[in-house]
Amino acid sequence: RALAARALALDVACERAEKGHWRWESIASYLQHPERDVLALDLSGGGSLRDEDLRSLEAFPNLHTLDLSENSAIQGSGLASVGRLARLGFLSLRGCAALTDDGLAHLEGLDRLASLDLGGCLRLTDRALSSLARLPSLRFLFLEGCEGIDPAAVARLRRSSNLQWVGH
Repeated sequence: RALAARALALDVACERAEKGHWRWESIASYLQHPERDVLALDLSGGGSLRDEDLRSLEAFPNLHTLDLSENSAIQGSGLASVGRLARLGFLSLRGCAALTDDGLAHLEGLDRLASLDLGGCLRLTDRALSSLARLPSLRFLFLEGCEGIDPAAVARLRRSSNLQWVGH
């Protein structure tokens, strides 16, 4: 009921989805009414979201903060929808262990993205950094546990971008 008039933020523990308490499709359908203006979504945990589930995020054009962390089935094709969220400033993909360099390339159009957490994205390589270099507003980048990314490549990215902080 608290969301009936206007939703500014929604924190959904994905582990409940696994137990059958709710389905992402139902939540997305509910929130897509015009009177609801969702600015932040926390869909972290549980690993239940897949790339095809991310298509429904396009219904939230004002989304500023999105947490998709610990959804290990996300490989990256669904990030094409995330890449169309022009107002997105903060994105966490921490622990999305199946995320690929090609998937990350879908985010190149996010001109307002200031903070990106890719910690524990085990399949990313140095090639992913070329996509990140195209994000003009990116200031904070978290790469802890990205074992496929060479520290020398991170140093080159620091020198050639507006990054203020990189954790690697």
